Amino acid sequence: MRILHYNKLWLLCGLLLLTVAIKAQNNTQLVIEPQGHSAKISDILFTPNGQSVISVSHDKTIRIWESSSGELKKTIRGQIGDGSQGKIYSAALSPNGRLLVVGGFFSYGTNREYGAIRIIDLKSNQMIAKLTGHTDVVFSVAFSKDGRYIASGSGDKTIKIWEVNRKRLVTTLKGHSNSIYEVAFAPNGNQLISGSYDKTVKIWDWQNRQVIKTLTRHNNRVQVVAYSPNGRYFATGGYDKRIFLWDNKGNFLKEISTNTTIVKKIRFSRDSKKLLVAAKYQNIYSVPSADLLSSITKHKYATGAALWGATGKYMATGGGDDKEVYVWNTQTGKAVSHVKGKGKPKFNIGFARKGAKIAFGNTWNSGSNKGPLTQAFDFTKMKLYADGVDPADFRKALILYKSNTLTKVGKYKLKIKDELFIKNRSSVDGSIKVFTYTPNASRIILGNSFNMNLYSRKGKKLKQLVGHTSIIRAISPSSDNKLLVSGSDDQTIRLWNIDNPGFSTSKRELKTIAKRFTHPSWLKAWKRNGIENLINEPGIEPWLKAIVAFRKNNENTNANMYEAYLYKQRRIKVRPLATLFVATDNEWVCWTPQGYYAASAGGERYIGWHINRGGNKLGTYYPVATFRKKYYKPDLVKLIIKHGSFDKAMKLYNTNNVQVTENIVKKNENIMDHLPPKVEWVNPAEGDLKVKGKTFTVKARITSGSKITGVKLLVNGRAVAKTRGFEVVKNKSDKEKVLEYKVTLEGPETNLLVFASNTSSSTLSEARTLKREAGSISKKNNDDLEFDVKQNNMLKPNLYVVSVGVSDFKKQSYNLDYAHADAEAITALFKTQKGLLYKDVQVKQLTNKQATRANILDAFYWLEKNVTHKDVAILFIASHGFNEKGKFFILPHDGDPERLRSTAVNWADFQDVLGNLPSKVMLFLDACHSGALGDNLTKTRGSKVNNTEAIREITSAEHGVIVMSASTGSESSLEQPDWKHGAFTYALLKAMAEKKADFNNDGIVYLRELDFFVADEVKTLTKGKQHPTTLKPSTISRMPLVQVRK
Repeated sequence: MRILHYNKLWLLCGLLLLTVAIKAQNNTQLVIEPQGHSAKISDILFTPNGQSVISVSHDKTIRIWESSSGELKKTIRGQIGDGSQGKIYSAALSPNGRLLVVGGFFSYGTNREYGAIRIIDLKSNQMIAKLTGHTDVVFSVAFSKDGRYIASGSGDKTIKIWEVNRKRLVTTLKGHSNSIYEVAFAPNGNQLISGSYDKTVKIWDWQNRQVIKTLTRHNNRVQVVAYSPNGRYFATGGYDKRIFLWDNKGNFLKEISTNTTIVKKIRFSRDSKKLLVAAKYQNIYSVPSADLLSSITKHKYATGAALWGATGKYMATGGGDDKEVYVWNTQTGKAVSHVKGKGKPKFNIGFARKGAKIAFGNTWNSGSNKGPLTQAFDFTKMKLYADGVDPADFRKALILYKSNTLTKVGKYKLKIKDELFIKNRSSVDGSIKVFTYTPNASRIILGNSFNMNLYSRKGKKLKQLVGHTSIIRAISPSSDNKLLVSGSDDQTIRLWNIDNPGFSTSKRELKTIAKRFTHPSWLKAWKRNGIENLINEPGIEPWLKAIVAFRKNNENTNANMYEAYLYKQRRIKVRPLATLFVATDNEWVCWTPQGYYAASAGGERYIGWHINRGGNKLGTYYPVATFRKKYYKPDLVKLIIKHGSFDKAMKLYNTNNVQVTENIVKKNENIMDHLPPKVEWVNPAEGDLKVKGKTFTVKARITSGSKITGVKLLVNGRAVAKTRGFEVVKNKSDKEKVLEYKVTLEGPETNLLVFASNTSSSTLSEARTLKREAGSISKKNNDDLEFDVKQNNMLKPNLYVVSVGVSDFKKQSYNLDYAHADAEAITALFKTQKGLLYKDVQVKQLTNKQATRANILDAFYWLEKNVTHKDVAILFIASHGFNEKGKFFILPHDGDPERLRSTAVNWADFQDVLGNLPSKVMLFLDACHSGALGDNLTKTRGSKVNNTEAIREITSAEHGVIVMSASTGSESSLEQPDWKHGAFTYALLKAMAEKKADFNNDGIVYLRELDFFVADEVKTLTKGKQHPTTLKPSTISRMPLVQVRK
């Protein structure tokens, strides 16, 4: 029996699961990108210098983080497919830190490729080899100390040794009778140890293919093994919850600990004096005395761990329900950095009693769908309700029909009534997690560990609902019996039309309706439903049309019979109408299987297109915003949900847009026809390059399948203006360009990106980093992640601030109370930064009568004239915002809402000026539609507008502006006498002036810290009626904003 996964209940289901992606074409998938891991973290590694942490996961991604800050530096994706194909189970890093080896379930061809191993060159960001030979998945890979060899352990019960330079198989070791879960080389390179699910540990002389010794002390599956760096000891652990210490000859020395949970990882410190044990908690023991030195209990259920550094001062752990990565100071027990994705498993789901509104919750409460409903989403309006859900308005699963209660019997059986059961296949469906009747009790839906299925009332399987990639935690049907909503561990919510006839996965010939249903009574049914013309037609279409006709006329019994027959013969499957991802920051994105989507201002960053490039290459990932012109169609998404059909929605949408050719939707759009330009770096050719001197000439070639419409060089996240030396030096055609530019290197590192667009899409190149060579540029100690940034000798930038606040308008009916006070307070705050974080601070403050349209535009000109690439520009706006014919405007003192185009400040001016400044640019925007907080205590800012599109555009990679908005969408932006400010500014001042956002007490408030504090504080102040949001282009790394005085 082929072993496909770490747990036998999972193992055989690999080929049947569907990935979090929705397949568009064979080589393209739309996948979630939660800015962190969304599934089990398999392994964690430190780079040799300790500056980066590498984590790999069952979510099929490799992520590289900055150790000190937790900033995500890079995500690497390989070839992926349906189900488990592409999951990564193990990783190892070469001693010099250049080569990363990963093993997992890499099946994308023949059976021989189940156990392929990938070697990735981290410097060139290329996959340089695929090692094939294992016939099952690879659970463990390890480098020899000298980096010459790789060992791999597999579900095929063998260990293989590979030569790195020649990328060839050296030898195969056989002897275990079950899957091999971890292998480790001895430091001397001659011995190897292996732990297996056969409950044994083996010591090998791998060069002679001989077992030196077999250890049988464990009484359950052995999950982990590790050698001490000094070669004197090795340790083992596993499912028996025990950890044993052995000498290097395999003599038992001591039982280090008996855990209450399975041991997930064990690792020795570099000095071999400590052993980290990762299980439910992380414990550090002395070696060989086995004394408990310290415990870290905050991070539960870690699944990967590593120690680094000569002193063992730092440790990394990963895993838990939130798939977090921590870097710890083992001496203090404090976290140096902590990162996690923005997604959460969806444990609870309810459907509104009317309409297509659903509620959901992320809290586990002693079982699936038993927790509270805390947020809601209306699919007809594409609107998130982040707070204030009334559970009485929503219904969860229905388990009672007449006197029959659906009852789970054991793990795999559901009782419908006496002697009538639905039985799951343990290896295909997995255990039953949730179940429900439709309101009319005509059908039953089961959500399982591995899939979700639709049955007739009598337990006949009708369809499989495909889309989720992990355990189904919650389901709920709509009142009209047509829709179903589901939530899963894969962090998504999916909406289904269960009346959808689905699609077939079989190529077998299908009998006609008349040949299959031959009883004379059927003739009346066919006539009654007007389908006589279908009964003798070949193929599956007549069957699907007949089912639709039966459902339309409420003949559910007939429809169920047809569906049950089709499932048996053709394995009918149904994809979701739509999928919803709601991030922990309340940004959301909703998309269809065809790739069309709607999103909040910051929601686009959470999905993208994965494109396979073949088994010997890494995959390519494009954020969905790359194809915004083609696929951002919220009105189409609403129509698809309203009518339960893409075909119907497409016809209506195209009818409504017949005058706008570029808006017309085609049924079989292929993302491959709309790929963005390709950027090929000529100089520097590889990721990091050490540079002597203060300048460097950058060169890149841009090619495209359609006309190139724009090219920009981004230096440290900001575009280099044409007037500053950028030029296209070669233009072979409108589909090929070459850029060349001499970059001035100011600090120790200069980050480079190329932005390129064509008629369909846009993209950012791979990053390149220029590093000035050694010396006095930076005194940072590579072994100290907690280096004080205030002592860095880099040149401090100048800060330019434009602060605008309008409380007093010519049209007095629009007056506010505290907008001017907001601007004055922000000005005062940043003035204190002179000589601290900034060398100098220059300010233009415009309040009330000073804040005319002309003066605001003059302030923009002032920024253009003075700001250089070395500086930072901050713009603060507190006023009213308005929409007119799709354009967003800010109202100045002399503005007239009835004549916005001639009297207000057009958002296009913000984009033009801020997007082209050479410096980093931060915009604080408090100009959104508002609503009353209660008892007329609040004043409102703005009319009923939606600022989503304006914010989305200015924060794109092309414009590169960081925006922190008081609220987004058509939400309220509030002010109140108790605060003497708007809620947003009040929170900003607490965060920076009162030091509340300096969470790590390093004396600096960074953007990430500010975002976290302000979002939580404003939500509290406004009782959940206002939710600030921060959007940061991917081109900008972490940004310090203020230094707080100590």
